[in-house]
Amino acid sequence: MNPFHFGVSDKRLFGVYHPAAAERSGGVGVVVCPPARDEYTLSHRALRQLAGQLARAGHPTLRFDYFGTGDSFGECHEGRTAQWRQDIGMAIDELKSLSGVSRVALVGLRLGGTLAAMTAAERREADVSRVILWDPVVFGNGYVQALRTRHDEFLHAGWRTAPASSEPADGLFGFPLTDEILADLRTVDLTTVTPYPDNRVYIVVSQRTREGDELRRALAERGTEVVFEDVKGLRVWEKDVLLSRELVPAAAIRRITSWMV
Repeated sequence: MNPFHFGVSDKRLFGVYHPAAAERSGGVGVVVCPPARDEYTLSHRALRQLAGQLARAGHPTLRFDYFGTGDSFGECHEGRTAQWRQDIGMAIDELKSLSGVSRVALVGLRLGGTLAAMTAAERREADVSRVILWDPVVFGNGYVQALRTRHDEFLHAGWRTAPASSEPADGLFGFPLTDEILADLRTVDLTTVTPYPDNRVYIVVSQRTREGDELRRALAERGTEVVFEDVKGLRVWEKDVLLSRELVPAAAIRRITSWMV
């Protein structure tokens, strides 16, 4: 693994490059698009494991933090979906430069999957070979409500350390949730996005949902071939904050790696 910063001077992003195994080099590169906020923290170990497996399978892989998140430049209240889509585009260009590949796959978890699909739809260069969506966020309103519900459950659980009154009304799990950020997230509707009409979209979910079925239908109606698999496993981004960093959804990671191979 090679950690570094890249991008423009005032909005530099932190990335970790996983070179492909030498004996298998030359494959399609992969940019891993993480989720946001507490889901980023909880799924960090899983995405690190995924990147390692993809690199060992011959795919140079880049993990990175969006602007205003993790170890990238910017404050967390500055994060916006439009900026994060630009960040994915910069990560694609950086991976191509680092590895020499001409084709890149986007693998995104939760909101990262949503942003990956939106970026593929907007990208002018024909260099995105496939998009793999891992339990993507389909509707922004439902996503915000789910965050609030998990946050309330966390604060009201008797054995946890923080009473409900200790968290600001405009924050979730210590991350700011301003009116601007809320309005931004609520505009998300993945059923209106066609990542690229001539290629497949791969979707892996840990459980079937109405939103996921709506996404499949919407993509199919617009002529996109959808490869879908329901892989029962750990939803690490929803598990207890104190425990889930040690858990990895191995079945989903294996499935995503096999799709790339």
